[in-house]
Amino acid sequence: MVWKYTNVLNQDIQILMEIAVGLSATLFGPFSLNKNLSTLKILVFNVLLPCAVVLNIGFISNLRDGSIWRFCGAFFMMRALMLVLHIGWGSLRKRKFEDIAVNWLVTCWVSSSILAPPLMESVLGKEFQVLGPWSAVSSILFQLPLTLCFFEIDAVRRQDTLEDGQEDGKHRSVVPFYKTRLTRENARDIGWRLVKMPLVWAILGSVILSVTTLGPRYLYPGTAYAPNCDYVEYTGFIYLFFSYLAGCLEPLALFSVGIVLSKNNPLTCGIWNIVGYTLIKFILVPILMIGCSFALQLDNVYARGAVLIATLPISPPSFALAGHYQVGLAEAVSTVLSGKLLVIPAILAWQGFMDAVGLFPVDTPQVDDVCQQRVAMS
Repeated sequence: MVWKYTNVLNQDIQILMEIAVGLSATLFGPFSLNKNLSTLKILVFNVLLPCAVVLNIGFISNLRDGSIWRFCGAFFMMRALMLVLHIGWGSLRKRKFEDIAVNWLVTCWVSSSILAPPLMESVLGKEFQVLGPWSAVSSILFQLPLTLCFFEIDAVRRQDTLEDGQEDGKHRSVVPFYKTRLTRENARDIGWRLVKMPLVWAILGSVILSVTTLGPRYLYPGTAYAPNCDYVEYTGFIYLFFSYLAGCLEPLALFSVGIVLSKNNPLTCGIWNIVGYTLIKFILVPILMIGCSFALQLDNVYARGAVLIATLPISPPSFALAGHYQVGLAEAVSTVLSGKLLVIPAILAWQGFMDAVGLFPVDTPQVDDVCQQRVAMS
């Protein structure tokens, strides 16, 4: 009998191997932290991440389908609560906007494209694999735009202080976010920087594709378990183009994490910071999701799926955001690595806890073992 989490375990091992390949290629191969990392960050941030946004929102998710909004709403609520907590903590510690963005990023940006589908198949059944892309709706439409704005606010402010000679490139002034004052020129600069980002246009374009149903109805072929009968096959190259590039996102992001680890200790951001991030990610965030599931009265199947997806580690593309702004890179690398190492124990712990207390009970899906059926027939 095959363990039902085998696919999740295989995906997790694959992720760790990709990080190891990046590390080995830098230590013993032709790759260099100084020469190659910047190119990979540009590629991931400006090409691959926008393609993933269009794929997940523009093609797979139909935002006019009311059935997905209650499930997505739980993730919106969880991320909003975490943002409030990070803002409160940032006020007490006198943190900047970018510090709040980093903390929010490394605790709420859930890895929904690689680990979530096989996890949902193992726990709920094949037809619930779509919950992975659905969980990414709030991260793309809510968390990602706000995170970009937070980063841009401090980037523009830092540029002004550099021009005025108030700080150098190595020592950044510490101005709490609640004391930040933006001029009209600052706001114009931030708006212009955002307009020039392919990622922003990808978000807008994907929303248009989804709301008009052009993407999910005519451009998305569906899955083997739920084929899309309205899919226009002559437009198949569009979906193939975006899915091909989006499929490169996490492998290259993980490879980049390995490159960074070649010169940086994963404990650079501090052992207690890593412990804090880990406890928040694997304990506090799922607890908040339980509360959000009750608040929105999710069905047991969707509620359990939401809690388990919230348990997953942060997504490797968070490294691309941190790397693009040169802020929180150590935190992103450390939490990606620690999350991938602890994800299986965390999933088993939360599954065992919910089964023990009868929280969101679901029927275990029956897995058809074709090989065993053939043996029995013979």
